[in-house]
Amino acid sequence: MAKIERTRNATRNLIYGMILKIYQILIPFIMRTVMIYTLGVQYLGLNSLFTSVLSVLNLVELGVGSAMVYSMYKPIAEDDEQIICALMRLYKIYYSIGLIIAIIGIILTPFIPKLISGDVPKDINIYILYLMNLGATVLSYWLFAYKNSILQAHQRTDIVSKVTLVTNTIQYGLQIIALCLFRNYYYFVIAMLAAQALTNVVTAIYADKLYPLFKPKGKLDQNEVKKINQRIKDLFTAKVGTVVVGSVDTVVISAFLGLTVLAVYQNYYYIMNSICGFITVIFASITAGIENSLVTETDKKILMTLKNLHL
Repeated sequence: MAKIERTRNATRNLIYGMILKIYQILIPFIMRTVMIYTLGVQYLGLNSLFTSVLSVLNLVELGVGSAMVYSMYKPIAEDDEQIICALMRLYKIYYSIGLIIAIIGIILTPFIPKLISGDVPKDINIYILYLMNLGATVLSYWLFAYKNSILQAHQRTDIVSKVTLVTNTIQYGLQIIALCLFRNYYYFVIAMLAAQALTNVVTAIYADKLYPLFKPKGKLDQNEVKKINQRIKDLFTAKVGTVVVGSVDTVVISAFLGLTVLAVYQNYYYIMNSICGFITVIFASITAGIENSLVTETDKKILMTLKNLHL
C-alpha cells in the first residue's frame, strides 16, 4: 500500500502545501499593512522581534521532531506497529521541551527591553506581550504536538495544510477585527494564541481518526534510542545555522537601531523569504515518500529517483 500511495500522497501534499504557502504569503502581507496603518510601524517591528526571540528559544527542541519523524519511516514501511507506538511515546518528550522553553523564556523576561533601542509604544506592557507570545510557543509543544509526527511520517502533510488553512483564516479574521475595530494589539496576540491551540487539537483529532492503532505506548530498545540521540546531535548543528541566519539579525537590528528600522528591514526580508519558502514546500511534500522508498525499493530504483530529483 505504501508503495502505491507515494506518488498520490506527494502530489496531494504539494498541491495543498502550495495553496497554504501562497495563502501564508498574501494574507500576512495584508495583515502587516493593516497593522502599520492602524497601530503604527513600531508594532510590526515588535511582532518581528518576539518571533525571532522565540525562534532562538526553540533551539531547545534540538531537532527532536525531525529525528523522531525520520525514525518512523522504516517501521511504517515494515508495518511495525509496536515500534511506531514506542516512538510516539518517546516523542512525548515534547512536553518537557515546552516546559524548558517556558522556564528559560520567563527567566529572560526582564531583559526583553534591552533588546529594543529607542521608544516602545506607550499604551502596551512589553512584558505581558512577550509572555503572551511565549505562551503561544509553549502551547505548540504541549497540545498533542507528538501526534503531528504520525501524519508527517505517513506523508499526509496535506491534512496539516488543510487544518492550518482553516485555523489561520479564523485567526486572521479575528486579528483584522482586533486591529480595525478595537485597535488593540493584546487582542491581536490572543487571537494568535487561540489559533495555535485550535490547530494542535484539530490536527490531533485527524491523526487519531486516520491512524487509531497508533498510541504512545511501549519502550524502545536502547540501541534505537542511541541512534535517535545521534540524529538529534547531527540535526542540532543545522538547526543552529537556520536560527542564526533567520532570527539573530532581527534581534541585533532591534537592539541597535530600533523597532522602526526593524519593521522596514523585515518587509524586504519577508518578500525574499516567501519566495524561498516554495522550495521548502516541494521538498517537504516528497520527503516521506523518498524515505519509504529507501526501505521498499531496490538500489537501482533508488538511484534513478535520486538522479531525477537532482535533474
